[in-house]
Amino acid sequence: MGIQDSTGLKALSTRRLVLRALELADSGQVAALRSDEKVNQYLSRPACVSEAEAKVFIRKIQAGVANNGWYYWAIDLKEERQLIGTVCLWNIDRENSTIELGYELLPVNQGKGLMFEALEKVIDFAFGELKFKKIMAVTNQFNSRSVRLLEKFGFVRDQNFAGDAAEGVDDICFGLVRM
Repeated sequence: MGIQDSTGLKALSTRRLVLRALELADSGQVAALRSDEKVNQYLSRPACVSEAEAKVFIRKIQAGVANNGWYYWAIDLKEERQLIGTVCLWNIDRENSTIELGYELLPVNQGKGLMFEALEKVIDFAFGELKFKKIMAVTNQFNSRSVRLLEKFGFVRDQNFAGDAAEGVDDICFGLVRM
């Protein structure tokens, strides 16, 4: 299945990808990913524009993983050891057996089925190994690629999700349940 790194995060692999722990050496790619206009188009977060900011972010992620606060993987193509995106499980609610899915991919790698491949592995991990009953995912309603991706896995829109409409954010929530 995978091996664990020093934070306890299990590395996962697919036919074309390796999902591994985020490292400080990824700071250049993290800065590129988190400052990319296309990646940030539908996200309500400040852009990360420097490697120094990326290193602060990576240290925060590493600490959260080490403290079982979330699961956060760098996505690498198997033939290249360079971060092309990330996928995470966070916002953990053990009492209600719910966890939230998040993901981002550099635009040059979009449209190739890579995120589908990564999410398939992470969803199986969340339900199989972690034993969660429900996975939530929040995306912008205008991000049609993300909406279609979630729907391919059977995620269903949560009509009761209020989001952050007061702040003008166009987020919608999807859920996937397995018992």
